[in-house]
Amino acid sequence: MGGCLFWFLTPLGLFVDHPFLALLPAAVFLAYYLVRRLAAEEPEARREVRWSLFAGLAWFLYTFYELAMDEWSKGVSAPIRIDLILVGPFLFLLTAVALGMAVLFETGLRGMRPPPVPNPYSRQRDRAFAIKIAILLVSFPVLKLLVMVSFGARDLRSRLVGLLLVLGLSIFLVRGHQWAKWLLVLWLVYTALFNAIGWSSLGSASRPDLAKFRWWDLAATVLAVGLIVLLLVSRSLRDHLIASAQSRSGSSLSLTARFPRQSSDGFIRQEGPRAPGGDGRRSPE
Repeated sequence: MGGCLFWFLTPLGLFVDHPFLALLPAAVFLAYYLVRRLAAEEPEARREVRWSLFAGLAWFLYTFYELAMDEWSKGVSAPIRIDLILVGPFLFLLTAVALGMAVLFETGLRGMRPPPVPNPYSRQRDRAFAIKIAILLVSFPVLKLLVMVSFGARDLRSRLVGLLLVLGLSIFLVRGHQWAKWLLVLWLVYTALFNAIGWSSLGSASRPDLAKFRWWDLAATVLAVGLIVLLLVSRSLRDHLIASAQSRSGSSLSLTARFPRQSSDGFIRQEGPRAPGGDGRRSPE
């Protein structure tokens, strides 16, 4: 029992020390619900998406609850947070259920409206929008690199590696790969958490020369959250990814039609409508 509570309460300590960080999972869950609820038509699919709404509201309310408890702890000599034994498992279990339902909805695609058939103009417009998002994504680590150089940082190898990774993922995003979008979202969530922790930690520093680092951490957190919302909410980007997936599946179907599969009895099966009175088979040459 103690080990389970340790695994639940240790990650929660991050939000206890930095209450505003709880707004990040709240924003992600609420943005996902606002985007995907329009795509869910069947009642079962709507229930799967609605778990993201519950998780987002829970994290949003927990932010203000933790701020109130932080003020309370400053007024007592030895605060003991017994409430975390109930709040921590509830939050993490609700988060796990919401994530599981989101994965089930995305992989099952039940209750989804069929995407509209894109015309050449809309596909070109959506691709141009995806290129603009890719430029914004690559500009973010470039801006971080330039800011660190202006602040006098010397060891920039990790930031250069991050820049190359974001550049590669952005290229795959423009080419229409869905997995690149989710990897970029994970990178932005990590960046937002890292900079938000830095901003909160430097708030208690007495050195005036650290103020510029603190303000940059705040600006980087806001930029990362804005890019997360843009990736999740953008309809043009979603249409571009869907059209690219349809194009790739159409290419594979055309290859299958050009090179029909030979069955075990030596006949080549022909796809498509059969001629009247025929069995749709040809003898091998």
